[in-house]
Amino acid sequence: MKNSYWALLLLTACSTPNEQTVPNKVPATTGSPSCGIDDLRMYSSVNSRGTSHAYDLLSGTEPVVPEISLFKHQSTFDKDLTPQQLLYKFIPGKQYKGVSAYDTMALNLWICKGCEKEPIRYDGEPSEKLFPYKDINNTLIDTVIRKELNGIQHLFISFYTVNEISPSGTGRFSGTAMGMAIVKQNRDNQQVIAFDPYLGCYGSFQNPIIPQIEYVEDQLFISYVFANGGPGEPYTAYKETFQLSDGQFRQIGNNRFLELFNTNVGAWYTHSKFKSPSENELIITGFINPKKLMETNSWIIDPAYSVLKDWVNKHRSEDRCYRFSLTVTEKMVSGSLTDTGKYVFTVEPV
Repeated sequence: MKNSYWALLLLTACSTPNEQTVPNKVPATTGSPSCGIDDLRMYSSVNSRGTSHAYDLLSGTEPVVPEISLFKHQSTFDKDLTPQQLLYKFIPGKQYKGVSAYDTMALNLWICKGCEKEPIRYDGEPSEKLFPYKDINNTLIDTVIRKELNGIQHLFISFYTVNEISPSGTGRFSGTAMGMAIVKQNRDNQQVIAFDPYLGCYGSFQNPIIPQIEYVEDQLFISYVFANGGPGEPYTAYKETFQLSDGQFRQIGNNRFLELFNTNVGAWYTHSKFKSPSENELIITGFINPKKLMETNSWIIDPAYSVLKDWVNKHRSEDRCYRFSLTVTEKMVSGSLTDTGKYVFTVEPV
């Protein structure tokens, strides 16, 4: 398997362009009319503002979108509630079972004029858009991760919100507004230990991102790794990391140099692991052609760590493929993961 991995990276770079349970997708057909969830036979159209709407084929009208008081939820719930039912407790919008020619999904439609707004961030940068969206919000569960912490089962409910009634994906470049609820499953009830409707915008290839969960010495870390790139262009990956602190998701890290693929100038992958709550280790391994990179896509190296950037600049005239490994140590400084500047870097020609 190891040889196959290196062979794949080498082919991409030099010729052509731990414990985590398997996430369980929540069935899109959760609920029924008898539970207060109506069927919405969807027909999508786009209005003059470019916003997608869905019309009920049975009535010819748009579905009801109620105004709600958002995030006013209790801390404990019945032990038998499903993740989908829990989400509706947090965000009590109008529930529909959306049925189209292509898919069936559980929809939760709402608006919240009185909610505190925050800027939506794309690739870590704030935009002019605000969350919650002004005209329509539709929140759907993407993934439920089940993980045992200190002998007790926990649910990590990862969901996303789109600004349309009939979801058409997360967007090729911008991703989608993602949130998370963490639920502790006790013997007699379920206890919400953290809930945030918006952590950031993440998505790759029209799909939401499955978060990575690490539990180290009673500390929880949640990371989102997402890749973007244009058709036929290099794809680079980014990572944002959060730490759970007093029931709040606190962003502690933003890495811009993680992965590269879909190009003949190089290819690499990063393995990240917290060695302790105050120390994170990144191991970047892959291949690189210094001359091709600097002549065609020099921007790729801009966010690189200094030791690799210096090496590429020194060998920029060499049109050959090198295998490299770079270990980076990050330390927690003032609540943020900070590059210590201590690297272990090895490189050899292929």
